This record gives sequence, C-alpha cells and structure tokens, in this order.
Amino acid sequence: MKFRAFTLFEVVFVLIIISILGVLAIPKSNQDNLRAAAYQVMSHIRYAQNLAFLDNTFKPNSLQNRQIKWSFVFANTAINTKSCQLNEKNKQTWKYSVYKDLSLNGNLNSRREVAANPSKINKVLSGGWSGISKKDCKLVSSELDIQKKYGVTNVKLLGHCATKQTRSFGFDNGGRPTRIASTTSKTNKPVRLLKNDCKIILSNASSSITILVKKRTGLVCIESKQEKGKCEKRPSQTQE
Repeated sequence: MKFRAFTLFEVVFVLIIISILGVLAIPKSNQDNLRAAAYQVMSHIRYAQNLAFLDNTFKPNSLQNRQIKWSFVFANTAINTKSCQLNEKNKQTWKYSVYKDLSLNGNLNSRREVAANPSKINKVLSGGWSGISKKDCKLVSSELDIQKKYGVTNVKLLGHCATKQTRSFGFDNGGRPTRIASTTSKTNKPVRLLKNDCKIILSNASSSITILVKKRTGLVCIESKQEKGKCEKRPSQTQE
C-alpha cells in the first residue's frame, strides 16, 4: 500500500487559505459584537424613555423639578477601589448608566438615582459609577460595561446631544429627548429639547455602528449605511 505525503507547497498553500479565511472572519465577528451592543443600548434607551414618560413626580411649575430628567450617560472609567473592583488597576472601559439626576450635579451618585434592571432581579442599569460603595457594587450589571462584554473601544456622540464634558442625553416627562440637564444657574433652562437627531457611534478596532435617537419622538434605530440619517430597513421591509 502506498502512502502519499503532502508536499511543502501544498501545506503552505493550505495555511495561506486558512489565514485568509481567518482574517475575513474577524471583521464579521467584530461587526456582530457591535450590533449586539447596539441592540442592547437601544433597548435600554427605550426603557429610559418609558421611565421618563411614566414618572409622576414631575411638577411643571418647579424649575428644579423640570431639570431632573431620566438620563442616559456613557463614561470611560476605571473602577478599582478597595470597596469595588470592576476593572483592572488604571484600566478604563466604556460603560453606561440610566439614572435620574436627583442631586442635580450632572453625575450618578447613589443607588437611589439609578434605574432598576428590568431583566435582572436585584441589579441596576449601570456599569458602575465613581465612588460606588461595596454594597452597591454587587448591584452593577456587568453587561453594561460594553467594552468588556462586546469589545467597544470608543463611544462618540454627534448632534445637539453632544457636549465637550459628557456623552449623554435625557428624556423629559413627555418622553421627548433632551440635552442633559444643566447644573449651573446661569444656563439653566426649563426645556432643552434636541434640535436635531442624536447620533451614538460605537466603535472597535475595525468597525463602527451608529445608533440614531430621533428628535421630538425619541425613536431609536440603527442608521442605514446607504442613507445617512435614515433608519436601517428591516429584512421584511427590504423584500417589499
């Protein structure tokens, strides 16, 4: 019985083909992770809007009450203290939180401000915040650390929701998207509705995906690559 061995050329050729297929698969994997991250973010944006719409503590004649909105905030932070170790030392990761700014200082400060996680009992909608206590550390939803979970390496906001200080926006009691509430008396305005659509760009090393938050309605969707500023069509819509 004769045995036929592979030639060196055949082995090298197969290795090259495998390498090419591996390289082609990486962008797809990264894009899939970004899309999964986008779907999660969008579901929590809708939830934040519902919380604002159902909030019955709103008092139209109170300027302070009109400032307190349900907020959606992204942050690139490293949380590693004696009381709470969510990151490696000095390693920042992208996280987000849904909360009501009761302290009116523009930041999430305590458990009483953050929204409950509707899909996980005894968890909150936050990937962690500065100064978090040991007790509250156990309430953090790890999937809201979208860098750890999905490999998101950058978050950028464009449009009227973007500011130099924060990557955030909010919803008023009517569920309308707004800029984050101002915390200074000189610039405080009762109504800070978005003048144009908010764009949230999630990126990794090789790809990016854009989430649209529409002004006035708060409709949220993934932006179409073919039509900028338009919602991506679902497969069923494409077939029509």
